[in-house]
Amino acid sequence: MQLLFPKPCPKFPAHVCFAIAVCCVMTLGGVLTAQSPFDAPGTDDAGFGDDFGDGGFGDMDFGGDDFGNPGFDDDQPDTTDGGQSGTDEDSDAPPPIADTPLVRQTLDLASRKPSTIPTAVKSMATIGQWAAVEQLLSNLDEPDDATLRQIAVEMGPALILRAGGREELSDASRDVLQKAQTALADQHRSDERLSAAIDDVLSDSIDPRLGGNRVLLRGGNASIQQIIGRMLEQPELASNRDLIALLRRLGNGGARSLIQHAIYGDASAQQVALTALAGLRSPWSDLLAASALHGQSTAQETRETAASLLARHGKGLPTKNATIAAIGKAIHMQSDRISRIIPGQDITTAWTLDPDTGVAAPVQTDALAAERRRATDLASILRRMADVPASLMRDAAIADAGYRVLVDPDFGDDDQIEAMLAAYPALSTAVGMNDFLDKAWDSGDFKAISAGLAIIGSGVIDVPSELLDSHTATPTTLVRLASSSLPRIRYDAAMTIRKIDPGVAFAGRSQVDRTIAAMQKLSPGPVAILIETRPNVRAELETVLTQLGFQVRTVGTVAGALREIVAGGDIRFILSKTQLWDAQKTELADRVRRTSLGCRLPILFFVDDTTTPFDLDQLEYPRWPAITRVIARPYSTSGLIPVLQEIETRQPVVSLEAIDRELYRRWATESL
Repeated sequence: MQLLFPKPCPKFPAHVCFAIAVCCVMTLGGVLTAQSPFDAPGTDDAGFGDDFGDGGFGDMDFGGDDFGNPGFDDDQPDTTDGGQSGTDEDSDAPPPIADTPLVRQTLDLASRKPSTIPTAVKSMATIGQWAAVEQLLSNLDEPDDATLRQIAVEMGPALILRAGGREELSDASRDVLQKAQTALADQHRSDERLSAAIDDVLSDSIDPRLGGNRVLLRGGNASIQQIIGRMLEQPELASNRDLIALLRRLGNGGARSLIQHAIYGDASAQQVALTALAGLRSPWSDLLAASALHGQSTAQETRETAASLLARHGKGLPTKNATIAAIGKAIHMQSDRISRIIPGQDITTAWTLDPDTGVAAPVQTDALAAERRRATDLASILRRMADVPASLMRDAAIADAGYRVLVDPDFGDDDQIEAMLAAYPALSTAVGMNDFLDKAWDSGDFKAISAGLAIIGSGVIDVPSELLDSHTATPTTLVRLASSSLPRIRYDAAMTIRKIDPGVAFAGRSQVDRTIAAMQKLSPGPVAILIETRPNVRAELETVLTQLGFQVRTVGTVAGALREIVAGGDIRFILSKTQLWDAQKTELADRVRRTSLGCRLPILFFVDDTTTPFDLDQLEYPRWPAITRVIARPYSTSGLIPVLQEIETRQPVVSLEAIDRELYRRWATESL
């Protein structure tokens, strides 16, 4: 013992002496047994034998059931086989479920009591046990709506969104979560549930009113429909403060729905809508009331309601001329708003009234379509009035025609044209149509121009030669349209002119003939102009463009590109390098934009490692109303697809399809 525990050395502390002694014992044991000091003892003599096994650590569980594997979880790699996984399991097999008391108890309870599955799914998702979530959801065999709704209620939108992005969940499990959200939304939008909630809101007791408010606020647009439907059934509710407050809290959908009823509804619906809009303080309220006051066919009851609403301001009733001027100003402001919207960027909700059912319903659409719809609504309001100035009615016709073509790009059947002429009789005259085309051309509204060409070419109206002959050296707008940079407009105009051509000379006839000749040579696919001189780069880009379905016209200079533009065809864009031989890159854009066929032609400049640095702003923010982009050199189709999608979205009219090019080609051949 004296050897093992010597007296402390005066030069060393006691704990240092103890450590030296332990090292001596371990060394002595290794010498005596001829074993490694790290080998497990084979007998009980050392006191660490069978009772504890492996030095007292082998059977102790530092994870598993008691502690949930803190610091020793399943994410640690198994290095039993040279750092590789120690199993040969299928990589597509479901992930293992953590073996912890919480997980085991939750899964066991869910298997014995299915009603606890929604709560179990939420619990496992909250702590990130996605394998357990997968098992719970996969075990659901065609769950009923009640179970699905409970899952959605328990998890909530945020947790469901998080779960939907987890790779551990199968498509079937994600489908269950999607169905859960749908089932809950359907319950919130249930007609019976919302109708009962309206009854609660109208009750005298505070508790039902609070509950009814909560239910209706969850219903969204369905609640708006129910509230307005109740107002239409019971007109006295149109001024109910509680329902008006609810509509206000539900967003602008209530006002937009009421506007549709005020414009297109029957006399009773118009009265309800005007009253409710006044309660909502909608900007449209006074305009609609004034138009109802002076409208030619307004019912007397509606006229009286409008007068009483306007009289509340204490400023006297507006005159008819003031009302017409206000509507005209609104149309001009709306047209300006439309011109500044980039198509396809924003998604919004528009409301439209079904004339057969008398119900206004929400429709998901892009912002441009929604704004055009509002312009059409303003045009409808203006048509109520008598003695409207011709110029203002023309502006309304342009706004209306643009929306009709947006809704139906194939606008032009007999019913559509007759409806347009019934709404705007001036379009059946040469003077009125000329005025229509002139203003649409100046404002760049090519959808309205497309409608005008359809009306002229339909043969429904007798169009004299004034549309072709201006009696000056300047071509009429119709003739200029045959030189439009938009192929569909250019070819439709040429076809229309040929149909009504009286055989007299007119300014611009030669350009019409060139357009028809170009129609005869239309290629099966759309055309892309490539400006590139390096043989290897040219070959690579031609391959990419061909794979995208384009007929490629390759040139080496700006002059060559201009010649290809003048040759015509369904040219979609120019793809050009930035280091040009015969012009600066900015000059390329300017020279192309100054041609009639190229003023709206998109130009794509590509750059790569060999490109000399330059200021992108001078190209990407040009002074011309067309797309100009600087992109990375495309090495595959994926490098061009995003910008081509942008070009397609921002086209003023629908691009030509293969069948369109074939029809134009056949017509031109027969015409010549």
